Amino acid sequence: RHQQLQQHRRHRQLQRHRQLQHRQLQRHQQLQQHRQLQHRQLQRHRQLQQHRRHRQPQQHRQLQHRQLQRHQQLQQHRQPQQHRQLQHRQLQRHLQHRQLQQHRQLQQHRQHQRHRQPQQHRQLQHRQLQRHRQLQQHRQLQHRQLQRRRQLQHRRQLQHQHLQNRRPHRRRLHQLQAQQRQLLRQARQVQVSLLFKSVLWYLLKFITAYSCSASAPASLGTFNGGSVTNWTRYAYNYTANQTAPMLIFGVDASSDFGIMIDDVSVVSNANSSVQLLNNPSFENSSTLVGWNKWCSSTCTSGIGGTVVSSNCRTIGNCYRSECSGGGSRDYLIQQFSAVIGQSYTISFWFQRVRLTSGSTSAKLYVDII
Repeated sequence: RHQQLQQHRRHRQLQRHRQLQHRQLQRHQQLQQHRQLQHRQLQRHRQLQQHRRHRQPQQHRQLQHRQLQRHQQLQQHRQPQQHRQLQHRQLQRHLQHRQLQQHRQLQQHRQHQRHRQPQQHRQLQHRQLQRHRQLQQHRQLQHRQLQRRRQLQHRRQLQHQHLQNRRPHRRRLHQLQAQQRQLLRQARQVQVSLLFKSVLWYLLKFITAYSCSASAPASLGTFNGGSVTNWTRYAYNYTANQTAPMLIFGVDASSDFGIMIDDVSVVSNANSSVQLLNNPSFENSSTLVGWNKWCSSTCTSGIGGTVVSSNCRTIGNCYRSECSGGGSRDYLIQQFSAVIGQSYTISFWFQRVRLTSGSTSAKLYVDII
């Protein structure tokens, strides 16, 4: 029985101890839940305060602060003593930090205002000075414009007086200018008529000296042969006996050979750097610019004189004639300016090319009239 009684007591003590542990555990859990709830509420409240600080005025913030203090005071009576002391310390630190921030912001605002006032005053003075300078510049500009207008009016008056004084002289000047124009027109007409007469005279001279069917004179040289020749340069001295001589190349080719001419030149021995011929190397165009052809229509066989670009002496163009048949020939002519009694050098390059395998000859006549 005694053992049973002891076991029964131990069992009751164990049950009481378990119940006490269970109650303590429940209290501890309740306390933790209550602390977590308070912590969440405090975080929400702080977030709400931070969100409203930027939007609410100072009085509203003070009101919220009072409400927070009251809320915290109410909570302090419900919380244990240690938790209350911790919250009280945190609240004091928060208040001190906030007061310090407000004090710093107030000082910065005052310093900014003190620094801003002299700057605004200086800016105002600078603007006033700029306006005064602009006004002075505008007045100076108006004064200059007024002076220019007066000077312009004075000049116009002087010009008007001068024109009135010069009207008779101007009439006489206009009459003289009209007479000069009339004389210039007459002189141009005389020059054109003289030029036409000179050209006509040289054409008549060429026609009388040369005939498409008659034998061609060759005062400078004659080249006759029935074989192929390479490019060769020929040069002659000429003493001018007229002011506008004509250089003439006559070609009497054959069905077997043709004549090619390139790099013709006429220069004065006194100044050899000045070329007197126009288009002497036949490079200006694919046609005979500056040169004239004569009797090309009498060529019964072969092609008359043309500008070609193959088999020339250098890269470029040259002259080639294959005119033949029944004693017909064609001529290449150009006139140049000369001084009577002055000596000139006439040069050209010439070669004979084969057309077929025959043995007939081809002739080149060089003359100057």
